[in-house]
Amino acid sequence: MKPIPTVPMFGWDATGTMMQSLITKHVLPKLEQHGAEVFFPSPLNSGHPEPIPFGDWGTAGIRERPYLANSSQFSFLLEGQGWVHVKGIWYHLKAGQGVFVPQGCHYFPHGMVNDSVVEGHWLWVSIHPFGATVHRCHITPNAHIHSPIYAVADERIFWLSREWEMESVIRGYQNSLVSKGLLLAMFHFITESAPIPLSVWAEIGLLLSELPPVLVNAIIKLSRTYDRPHHLEKVAGQCGVSLFHICRLFRRYLGMTPRTYVRQLRLRVAKQLLMETRLPPSKVSQLVGYANYNHFRKQFRKSFGVMPSNQVTDWFPDVKIAPFISKVVP
Repeated sequence: MKPIPTVPMFGWDATGTMMQSLITKHVLPKLEQHGAEVFFPSPLNSGHPEPIPFGDWGTAGIRERPYLANSSQFSFLLEGQGWVHVKGIWYHLKAGQGVFVPQGCHYFPHGMVNDSVVEGHWLWVSIHPFGATVHRCHITPNAHIHSPIYAVADERIFWLSREWEMESVIRGYQNSLVSKGLLLAMFHFITESAPIPLSVWAEIGLLLSELPPVLVNAIIKLSRTYDRPHHLEKVAGQCGVSLFHICRLFRRYLGMTPRTYVRQLRLRVAKQLLMETRLPPSKVSQLVGYANYNHFRKQFRKSFGVMPSNQVTDWFPDVKIAPFISKVVP
């Protein structure tokens, strides 16, 4: 039995923006039509051959140990078909179906039958206290093509997920309008905030633990909209303080103004996108909110000492953020 090698997904399909558009195009319409039933498929019938988990991430042959879900997860099949193993049960999914993986549950994300791996395009959403992480993968008979992981910083996603689990999983009201509404709102919020590469969000997460609550709130709000024009007066009002106070906190704890923080965040995200998606720098500049490419190039070179086109390279997480990432990724 051959292992299925895991290889990176490059290009536009690997961006967080593309994943958000897939939620809008595929997930939300299915939820609107079928409600939470989308994530509660029927178990595989006993008359079918029993799938087995295939080897990936460098393992050889069958994957013997399941993953442990560090958080609640929603798996959705965009195209094709495939198998997911949750709580000792295999589920055979077709396009437009998903499965819910509770936190603390052991699971196999993919399986094969008779040494055959079928092709499928998957979207995975994991829920965390800060919001959610999103990634997609493309399973083929010869490869497991895996996108970068993106964070969406909106704590409302976490609380909506908790309420939904109480309604649908604990109380068992999967078909209620409340269950449907909570899921629709949760996935809608995932599409609203700007996606941030997980490594960049890990750096922000380490920083937030050392800052006062008002400044933490301001940073999170700015991070949600780093890719679009922002109004600092509005952010200050949402935080319940004056613009002067927000600026003073940024200077005291970060040594910079809020506008400088947003600019640096855009450039850090751009640098990571260039490494992980290998999109042309002109496209990356648009994704992070720059209308003028020449202005982006100048600021990028000023911050990193190189032109953006020189950033195409393999990426590995820094040792400082590795523990944070390990808590998010199974």
